[in-house]
Order: sequence, then C-alpha cells, then structure tokens
Amino acid sequence: MPRGPGEPAQGLRDGGVPGDRSLSTRAPSSTLTRFSALALADVASRGLAFLGTLLIVRAFADEAFGQIGVATTVVTYALQASTCGLDVFAVRHGARYPNQIGATASSVMAMRGALGLAAYTVLLVVCWALPALRPILPLVALFGLTVFTGALSLTWVPQALQQTRVLAAANLSIGVLYFLGVLLITRTGGPLWSIPMAQVAAEALVAVGLFRWLRGRAERLTAPWPVAEWGRVLRESAPIGASWLLRAIALGSDLVLLRLLLVGDAQIGWYNGAWRLFGLMMGLSAVYFTILFPRLSQRAAESPAAFRAEALGSLARVMPLALAGAVGVAVLAPWALGLLFSPSFAGAAMALRILAAAAVVNVVNNHFRYMLLATNRQQVDLRNTTFATAAHVAFKVMLIPIAGIEGVAVGTLGGELVVLALGLWATRGDLVRRVTPE
Repeated sequence: MPRGPGEPAQGLRDGGVPGDRSLSTRAPSSTLTRFSALALADVASRGLAFLGTLLIVRAFADEAFGQIGVATTVVTYALQASTCGLDVFAVRHGARYPNQIGATASSVMAMRGALGLAAYTVLLVVCWALPALRPILPLVALFGLTVFTGALSLTWVPQALQQTRVLAAANLSIGVLYFLGVLLITRTGGPLWSIPMAQVAAEALVAVGLFRWLRGRAERLTAPWPVAEWGRVLRESAPIGASWLLRAIALGSDLVLLRLLLVGDAQIGWYNGAWRLFGLMMGLSAVYFTILFPRLSQRAAESPAAFRAEALGSLARVMPLALAGAVGVAVLAPWALGLLFSPSFAGAAMALRILAAAAVVNVVNNHFRYMLLATNRQQVDLRNTTFATAAHVAFKVMLIPIAGIEGVAVGTLGGELVVLALGLWATRGDLVRRVTPE
C-alpha cells in the first residue's frame, strides 16, 4: 500500500540523508565521479553568473548595481520562506519512495506555489511600506517572480533519483542562459528592469526542460496529496527551512541594512562588489559540503569514532586551503576590485579583507552545522542559528553608523564568530575522544 507523506518524513527524525542508502551501495569511484561532475557544473554556473555581474557593472552606474544587490537580497528572504525546507523533504522522500515521484512532485509544487504566493505578497507590501525600499519596488517585483519559477523547478528530482548528471546539466544551463541574457541586454543597451527578467526566463526554460526529462522517464505528475496532509509534511520540513532562512538573513542582511541606515547607493554598489566576491568564496565552500555531508552521515551511522575522524580529517584538509585563500584575497583586494569592477570599487578593499576572514570562520562553522544535521539535531542547529542571526544584525546595526561599509563587514565577522562558539559548544562531545575507565 502506498505510504502517505507523513510517514516518509520519519527519515528526517532518523537522521537520514537524501539518497544516502543509494549512495552506500555505489562504488566510491562512482560516487566521487558524480559529485565531481556536480561540483564542476556548480563552479561553472557560479562563474558565469559572476561574469554576468561584471557585465552589469560595466553597463550600469554604481548606484544601479547597488539597487540590484539590495533587491536580490530581499527576494532571497522570500524565496527561502516559500521553500520552507520542502526541497530537502522532497529529496529524502523521492530517494526512499521513487515509485511516488509523480505525486511527490505535484505536491511539493503545490505547497511551494501556495507558500510562494503568500511570500510574494508580503514581500511587495513590505517594500512598499518601507520608504528606503520603495524606490526599488519594481526591481523587487520582477526578481520576486523567481519565487514561482523556483516552485515549478524539479531540480530536486534528479538529486533524489541519483541522476547527478541531469542535476549538473540543469544547474549549468541556468547559469549559461542567464549569462547569455545579460550579455544580450548589456550589448543592446537594454533597461535595468530586463536584468531580473533574464533570471526568470533562464529558470523557467530549465523548469520546462526538467518536465520534459521527467516525461521521458515515463513518469507523470499525479494528483497531489490531500491538503490535510500538508501540515504533517510542513512540520517536518519547517525547522530546516527556518534555519536556512535565518542564515540567509544573517549573511544577506548587509546590503539591506546599509540601505535602511541611509548609506549612499554608490557605497552600497562598492560593497556589493566585495560581497559578490565573498559570495563566490561561500559558493566554493558550499560545493565542498555537498560532498562532505553524505560522508558525515554515513560515518555517524557507523560509530562515534568514525564520525569524529571524518570531521577532524576534513578540517585538517580544508583549513590550510581556506587560510591561504583568505591571505591571497587580503593582498589582492584593491587590485581585484578595481580590475573586476571599476577603480572606484577599490574603496571596498578593507571590507573585502574582513569578509575574507569571515569566510574562513564560515568554513569551520559549516563543519559544525553539518555535524548537527548528520546526527539529526536540526533543532539544535535552529536554536544556534536564531541566536547567531540576532548577533549578526545587532553588530551591523551598531557598527554601520560608526564605520559604514567596513562596519557591516566587521558585523558579519562578529556574527560568524558567534556561530563558531555555539557550534563548537554543541559538537564538543563529538570532537573529543571519550576515555572509558577500566
């Protein structure tokens, strides 16, 4: 008999990982090849998006670039809220019950569509109500349409079915299509509002392609689960969704707070350049943890010693590279900002140096966070993230009036140090070898 949506959600309580049972049956070389393909596609997609950013900087004024940065940050909050952890739930459910993939897909799209409509409405009302955000309301409204293209996206289906090449192709296609759209707009002198439409069009085209791929697998969408079941699913997915939303607020609050505290658009544009490079560093870190998370989960199921060895071994491997990268960024910051954007962006060099230090701390933090998720301690992660987000915002609100864009960067570093302290405390028992008296 088919299982209802509430029953597969048990996997979240069991500390399972999307597809981890399937992963464990594959040869290590196969797993490494699949993750390598995904990592390369992700890096290429982010690289194309960054090239698109450079084209935008050269085609529009610093102030316009600052407006785009604030608009995309605000929309990220709505997107995270409308996702509500359902993508993680869908991957877990689809991996364990692939015969229900059609019902799962239609149900997740329906729930994300309903949540997306609510989030989009709140987003527009808030931007209209706040005088500092009202001038960028048209940009927010257009970028906000990605809430709906995200709801229609089936990128989680190939992930659940272990079709990594399809997932990699989808991610790369979004980057390619967006870059081509931005290239066309900047070469033809298109208006600023056409930039968000390039993003929406790229995501919509890839969503159509994934629908066709799903049909090619002889899969079809079926009736979604009853609305009465949605509550059970959302109770499982909401803690993870809340944690990711809070992290988006913590790390993405810089540009919004700079605008709300009346920092000039030109300075916001400079800081947006530094923040984009910071985001590139964070993206490379995210690719690594895409690979590490299943390994941590498998080791946690084996024994505490294996789990500890995997976590400490990863820190030993990654931290020298992270520190070397931060030193390189610190040395090259003025040159890199001036070369990639324009000479005026060198004014954000000190902010970029501080953000590079925050990126190093974030690498350590992600180890602790994924250790908690691998051992089914989502509630602990949510509690830590809540405290850390409050610290992020408080530091920035205090420091922006004093030091401007350097102050907001210091606030980001301070917030990440709070995450470090909370994560270290929460995982101290996992990291220290317990000695049993004889």
